[in-house]
Amino acid sequence: MTWYSITPTGTIPLGNLTPEGQNSGLVGCRWPPNGNQLAAALNLPKTTQMWGPFWLHEKNLYLPVPQGVYTHRLPSRQNTRVLDLYRMYWQEKWQLHHQTTPDIEIEQLGGKYLIKSQDFRQLWEQGFLNQVEVQPLPWQTLTLSHNRREDFQVVEEGGLYAEKTILMASKWSIVIKVMGRGEPQKYGTLGAGATPIVTVPLENLESENWEFLGAEMPDADGAVLLTSALWSNGTAKTSHPYPDQHPPLAYLAQQGEPWQTWKTVSHKLTPERKLTPGEWLTPAGAIYRWHKAPITKSGPLLDPFNRHVWGYGHLWLFKENLI
Repeated sequence: MTWYSITPTGTIPLGNLTPEGQNSGLVGCRWPPNGNQLAAALNLPKTTQMWGPFWLHEKNLYLPVPQGVYTHRLPSRQNTRVLDLYRMYWQEKWQLHHQTTPDIEIEQLGGKYLIKSQDFRQLWEQGFLNQVEVQPLPWQTLTLSHNRREDFQVVEEGGLYAEKTILMASKWSIVIKVMGRGEPQKYGTLGAGATPIVTVPLENLESENWEFLGAEMPDADGAVLLTSALWSNGTAKTSHPYPDQHPPLAYLAQQGEPWQTWKTVSHKLTPERKLTPGEWLTPAGAIYRWHKAPITKSGPLLDPFNRHVWGYGHLWLFKENLI
């Protein structure tokens, strides 16, 4: 069982922007890289299981700020990222921590920032953090345009070919944990443009800031989704990373992203939003509350298609202690 860092050497093309079809404006849902992309890039054998992707910066492990986290006091200086954080709890409805007051303006941070793993854990154990620093998502989208080519030859002189790419911030890396027999290859490629990546094992880690991601919690009644989950749900047209026989009491998340299908349908509440009836991706950061969680140990939740083997749907379990 070893942790590894994955560092791209340049921009990562995700797909082509076309007038219609699955790549028309939906390629953004391919990032962060999914488990299939990472497993192929690392040439992982079938005897292994993967956790991730997570994020590494200056020897610190970073996780997504959950959807139910809000800032209590906004920063006094512009562009600062030091905040007072309070998390929500479930009691008949989602409520803010008791130390906040209704007249304070709040801002949702889930889905926009990363937080150190040790701060993440403390936030969920005590319900708030004073003057914690959060990091903006360490990547940006770039759209590159050039003449359409085939076999390195220009097909249409003056015809533009749009390519959507991701550029990671310097000194940031993707982090995964590999379990089982075998190890990833040191050099590989990632993305449609085969961007070279370098994979190295991480040593001298502070295990208490990493290993809690797989901690046992037999009496858990809630969970935070640490990696995006890919699930099929043909009726609700949304993606929920939990077994059908264990629906949660409450669910707080971004709307699911369409995944791998050409067909689109209109959402019944928002017809202008086009949805797909196939697979759906729930972004990391979703929060779930059960009477009793469907699993007793944190980690990727098993599904019938074995997608958990590549890290999809990693649930970190918690026991509510604010009420």
